[in-house]
Amino acid sequence: MKASPNTTAGILLGFLIVASIRPIPQVDRALNLLVSPARVVAILASPLGWLRASAYQERNERLQAEQQADEDLGLSIGAELLAEAMPISKALLEGRQFIPGRVSGRVWKRQDLLYLEVDDLTGIEPGFPVVHGAAYVGRVASLDWERDTLLVELVTGADFFVGATVVPFVGEETGFRSAPLDLIVGGLDRVKGKLEHLAVHNPSERRFRPGMVHVKEPNLFEDNATGLADGFLLGSLTALQGEDGPWSVEPLRNFDSGLFHLVVVLPEDIQREALEVSPSSLRDGKWLGASLLSHGDPEAGRTGFVLGKGSLHGVKPGAAVISASRLVGKVDTLRPPSLLSSRIMGIAEPGMTIKAVGRIDAGERRGESKVLGKLVSLGARGEGVVAFEWYTSVRLDGLLNLDETGEERNKGEVHAVLYTGTGIAGIPAGLYLGQAWLPLGSGTHEILVTDSTAGSQPSRLFVRVMSPGGKSQ
Repeated sequence: MKASPNTTAGILLGFLIVASIRPIPQVDRALNLLVSPARVVAILASPLGWLRASAYQERNERLQAEQQADEDLGLSIGAELLAEAMPISKALLEGRQFIPGRVSGRVWKRQDLLYLEVDDLTGIEPGFPVVHGAAYVGRVASLDWERDTLLVELVTGADFFVGATVVPFVGEETGFRSAPLDLIVGGLDRVKGKLEHLAVHNPSERRFRPGMVHVKEPNLFEDNATGLADGFLLGSLTALQGEDGPWSVEPLRNFDSGLFHLVVVLPEDIQREALEVSPSSLRDGKWLGASLLSHGDPEAGRTGFVLGKGSLHGVKPGAAVISASRLVGKVDTLRPPSLLSSRIMGIAEPGMTIKAVGRIDAGERRGESKVLGKLVSLGARGEGVVAFEWYTSVRLDGLLNLDETGEERNKGEVHAVLYTGTGIAGIPAGLYLGQAWLPLGSGTHEILVTDSTAGSQPSRLFVRVMSPGGKSQ
């Protein structure tokens, strides 16, 4: 028996109702592809839709007018943080050359291994030191010539060991000059709550002395890396459980989420060609224009949207999505793109993770750029406002400032403009995030980022093009 049109429509309507109550991923994706273009046409064809489209156009024009200022400030912050990563001490510069790189991500379930993008791998070999300013971070583990990427093993690794010596603090030298304190450093020694210190092994004697721990590698092998790391700092020697207890090294850098720009140390006699300055990440030709297919995520409980570009266009999970110079979100990593569309996690999606840097723009610290590390979205708090969880192991100004009970005092706040940093594959540095008041104190904070793209969905967007390995092409 042939079904009547009314019967067919009823069956289809019932199917849509059931699918909306209990969405089936495959069906939901197919329905979204089928219905979304018609939805866009319907919106634009109505008077209300025309007004909404005009509002988007006006917002896009405003964002484009602000893009140059946003881009300039992002480049300025990146340049300052890169300069901060370069050693400046005359003693450390002698006999060495330095190749800067950008952290592009971590190895899955191995936080002691990270990927470092450099513009040219010429002359770099496994074993060469990796530093940040005067601080020793780790060493080159391997090279990927196809992607101009290094695998860096951090000193926090359980199997990492580096020779070191303790230089006493000023005023602590008496009685120690004739007996140098040498030791081995490597791996993590978790002490004092969440503060992660580096573990100390095999000290040359058990008489504790406060001081700075410098790298001092034994000359066991005749290779290009011998002595390149000597003199760089690991941190300060501490004995938080008493001088007779285990010692540890309080590091100078936040290894968990504070490593954005790093520098590879090479012998000065290795020949390398001069490289052209890399363009801004907004002008490097690695973006694909796209339009919205869906305002809002069709899946219940989600706050993202659907973009009209998919795997057929080279879109991959984790790729950044921007409007003008501002981060809107990223391609969902748990729901892979279909052929013609992609689900997008907005920056207000709870759990959305961003690596951030900030430029302090008020007060006596105005003009300083700081690495903030990892921000995890807690959700929107209104249009243009997102709450983020931010954990930092040290004060924003670099001082612990503890009272006699070990509690932090005079926390205070500073106002800053926030941009993306490096460290998450697919999200390049220099994208505008918003503005926030940042607590100076260490620990876990909830911060409100205002002037963001949360709650607004401009009609013209761009998605980052990525290679199969996760690196931006």
